[in-house]
Amino acid sequence: MNTRNVLLLIIGTVFISVSSALIAVRLTQNNTAQAPQQIPQPQIQSQPLPVASGPIQIAPSKQPIPPPPKVEAVAPTQAPPLADLSAYTVPKEFDPHYDARKPLRPEEVKRTLLKDTPDCGDEYEQLCTQNRFLAEHPLACLRSKKDQLSRACFNQVKTVQDAFRKACSTDIAKFCPKQSHFFGCLKEKVAELTPDCRKNIKESSRQ
Repeated sequence: MNTRNVLLLIIGTVFISVSSALIAVRLTQNNTAQAPQQIPQPQIQSQPLPVASGPIQIAPSKQPIPPPPKVEAVAPTQAPPLADLSAYTVPKEFDPHYDARKPLRPEEVKRTLLKDTPDCGDEYEQLCTQNRFLAEHPLACLRSKKDQLSRACFNQVKTVQDAFRKACSTDIAKFCPKQSHFFGCLKEKVAELTPDCRKNIKESSRQ
């Protein structure tokens, strides 16, 4: 084989190689253009969550807790004040029946003014000792509360009352015909009464 043929063979081989390389490059470019481009996704590495080794502690809130609403105290309902009756009360220095002496003790009243009604001691202490006027006029007090008396006390008070009316009937008609409280009326006229009525009044009233 001469030199000319060798060169031709070499040139043909190189040409074929270059052509093959160009064809391969062309095909690679076509495939790359047709294939969709894939966006690489970031890889997230999963890490295990920390596990608390002790009791879970909740951090206190930094915001202050508002105080509870104030509840206004409701004032208790008060009873209306009692009417002042001093303007209608006769001063004691102008009251002719006012007795400035020390009040009698219940024992003294029962021993003197209630000597004819011994069964009325308990009723007297219960019904009449809270008021000085009633305490100083025990028979009048017991007569005004006759519905609350025991049978024995009621009978004794009635006996004393009947004796009073009998002894003072003439004086009642003379001095107190229109009065409903004969004893107080007759006591003001004690110096002018008949002897029997005067005796009855003195025995039934404080000396």
